Amino acid sequence: EVGYALREHLLPLATIATPNLPEARILAELPEGTADECAEKLLPFCKNLLITGGHGDEEEIHNRLYSRDGQSHTWTCQRLPGSYHGSGCTLASALAGRLALGEQLQSAVKSALDYTWRTLRDAEQLGKGQYVPRRLPLDFCS
Repeated sequence: EVGYALREHLLPLATIATPNLPEARILAELPEGTADECAEKLLPFCKNLLITGGHGDEEEIHNRLYSRDGQSHTWTCQRLPGSYHGSGCTLASALAGRLALGEQLQSAVKSALDYTWRTLRDAEQLGKGQYVPRRLPLDFCS
């Protein structure tokens, strides 16, 4: 019911949605779906879709941007060791900020992905759990 409500009522209001692949599968009701299959099912509800690939175990992460007009673009980055809490919200907020500044979609996505990767590269493990992204520059925190 939640996936249906998000897909039918919330996605049409968004400029872009940023689910990871497991979330996209739930929204698309495709438990084993690929990013391409999920995008095909979800794009009628959303203008743009960035499906992130960090939840796999491949050495390289593939983040895929799909647009309703048929355009798509893939960015890859090196998988970092460890498990992270806050990577999705870091990406979504960085992307929202870049778009609010007037940056074009594809450039804003790349900027947000690059920023998020750096926050994860510099992340801290505050206890024995997941790493937390370092959202402030290292020299600012010193």
